[in-house]
Amino acid sequence: MIISLVSKGIGKMKSALFVCTILFSFNLSFAQEIVWASKVVKFSSETGTKAYLANQILGKPNATPDSLGNTWRPNSQGKPETIEVSFNSKIKAKQLFIVESLNPGFIKSVVVKNSDGIEFPVASYISKSAIKGPRLLTINLSDYSMNISSAIITLIPIKNVSVSIDAVGLTDSENTYKLVNHVQLEQVVKVAPVVKVDTTVMPVEEPSSKKKDKKKK
Repeated sequence: MIISLVSKGIGKMKSALFVCTILFSFNLSFAQEIVWASKVVKFSSETGTKAYLANQILGKPNATPDSLGNTWRPNSQGKPETIEVSFNSKIKAKQLFIVESLNPGFIKSVVVKNSDGIEFPVASYISKSAIKGPRLLTINLSDYSMNISSAIITLIPIKNVSVSIDAVGLTDSENTYKLVNHVQLEQVVKVAPVVKVDTTVMPVEEPSSKKKDKKKK
C-alpha cells in the first residue's frame, strides 16, 4: 500500500515537472523569437557624451518620451548618416525591425550582410518630412533565405531636425508585430472573420400522400 502511494506521488511529480518543462521551453522559445543588435560595427556620428550614443541602439527598445537619451541620435546636418549593427545570433530572418523613437521617416536605405559579409539591399525609401512617432519599421526579408550577421541603416535627416533610433532586431517569425508604449513589441492577433449563419426557418412542405388524403376528405 505504501509503495503504491509513493509510486503515485512520484508519478504526479513527474507529470508536474513535465508540464513545467514544456511551459518553460515555450516561454523561452517565444522570448528568443526576436534577436536584438548586440554590437555597433561602425557609425558616422553621434550626439552627446553620455546620452544619444551609438551604443544606445543595442539591445531591446528602452526609450520613452522621458528617456530619449537611450537612443542613437546622429549629429544631423542634412547629410547622410549611417550605422552598422551586428547580431550575436545568425538566424535566417524573415523580418527586420527598426524602432524609430523621434521623427521617424528619414531612413533612406537598409542593407543586410550574410555570414560571408556579402551585402544585400533590402529596402529603399524617399523621405520628405518627419512622421509622428515613435514608429516600428518592419522590413520583409522572406525573399532572402540566408543567415544575417549585420544590418546597415542610412538616414538623410533634414538639417536641424533630430532623429533617434532605439533598437534594431531580427526575427525568423512571420507574425505581425506592433509597437506598444514606445518600448514593447506585441504580436498582432488576427481575428477570424465572423461567418453569419442564416437562421431563417424554411416552411416544410407536406408529403404528396398527405395532400391527397386532405383532398379526399
